Amino acid sequence: MHTNKGVVVAAAAAVLTLGLAACGSDSGGSAGGSESGPIKIGAVFPLTGPAAPNGDWAKLGTEIAVKDINAAGGIDGRQVEVAYGDDQLEAQKAVTEMTRLVNQEKVDMVLGPLSSDPTLATLPQLKSTNTPSIMGAGSVCSPCSSTSARCWDSACAASRPSTSLSSSCTRPF
Repeated sequence: MHTNKGVVVAAAAAVLTLGLAACGSDSGGSAGGSESGPIKIGAVFPLTGPAAPNGDWAKLGTEIAVKDINAAGGIDGRQVEVAYGDDQLEAQKAVTEMTRLVNQEKVDMVLGPLSSDPTLATLPQLKSTNTPSIMGAGSVCSPCSSTSARCWDSACAASRPSTSLSSSCTRPF
């Protein structure tokens, strides 16, 4: 599959920014939930394995967005940090990495997974811990609006252009 690098990076940056803005709402907590110090983001991407090129682009886009956000003063004066997990495009590895990020790293929100099986495997944990997340998968459980962006409680699937997400996924988590 041929991918325009600039579009991928811009989309990842926009999705991260959108997710971080939604993460700052007053209604709902996450596993991390700290009100001071850095905002800690977990990112579960396929950094090795058959989808590693997609994971590499997602990581690059995340790093660019975090650098820009932090250079602009962070979010409400708080810097952003990212902890990565490698799901290797496998559902069980995604669950293992998500568990580590939520329970040990105490992340405030999660980006990823990027594909359907890992996404569907991690949804129960995200729901039980009320951890906000933005996923790149196209799988749907139930729609949150009449658009094609899909949400599960505190999870949004960013399976459409990021510019279209603003009206459908910026609800309070």
